[in-house]
Amino acid sequence: MRKRKRNSSKKLLSARKRREILAAIQKYLKPLLLVSLFIFLIGISYYTVMISDVFLISDIDLIGGGEFVNRTDLWNFVNSSYKNENLVFLRAPDISEQIEDRFLAAKHAHVTKIYPDKLTINIEERVPLALLSNDYVDDIFMVDIEGYVLGAVSPDFEDLPKIDYMGDLRIGEFVIQDLVLIYHDLIEATDRSNITATEMVFYSDYAVLYTSKGIRVLVSYYKDREMSVKTASRLIHNLTLEGKNPVSIDLRYDKVVVSY
Repeated sequence: MRKRKRNSSKKLLSARKRREILAAIQKYLKPLLLVSLFIFLIGISYYTVMISDVFLISDIDLIGGGEFVNRTDLWNFVNSSYKNENLVFLRAPDISEQIEDRFLAAKHAHVTKIYPDKLTINIEERVPLALLSNDYVDDIFMVDIEGYVLGAVSPDFEDLPKIDYMGDLRIGEFVIQDLVLIYHDLIEATDRSNITATEMVFYSDYAVLYTSKGIRVLVSYYKDREMSVKTASRLIHNLTLEGKNPVSIDLRYDKVVVSY
């Protein structure tokens, strides 16, 4: 009887140990599997992104351009710069900035990354808003709102407003900032006053308006242009009432300078 009890006790202890071992295995097995799965996923991700060609750019879609931006030059640039580059590590704003810095006739370059391996570049070209000419060049040039000289005038843009600009005119460069806006400001200011401007000539930091009475009115770009034109209008009216015939009115400085 005692022998049977001993054997039974040994079996119970053995079963208890097995249960304890299984419980210990189960306790550590799940975290171990999770860690293994995590390491496996990291390895797969690393291989996919860093080693495989899944995210290497194989397709570049170029939209727009052709009027003022040379599409061939642009294509050669983007193809040599970004083809087979890893799309994951490229930033769309950086690509846009590089294109806009290199191709100034592109007002904006809208770049979209399309995973896994496509880049779409949409070019928004500058729009001519006026024509520039001066006595030193034979051609008439198109200029956009920021003063960028786009090129010699083409038939489609011959009806744009013409501005006499007495500065350097070179295709692919900027003239004075906001020249077109300044021009429109002065046109609107003269329309709202009693001054009839028969001609406007623009220099590096001031404009000259020639009135129908032959008076030269010099206006600074850095002062309130609307107020300057109004001041000139009132002054011409008062001088006319006094029987005076001014030749020039200079509004560029703090004190108005009138020449007769």
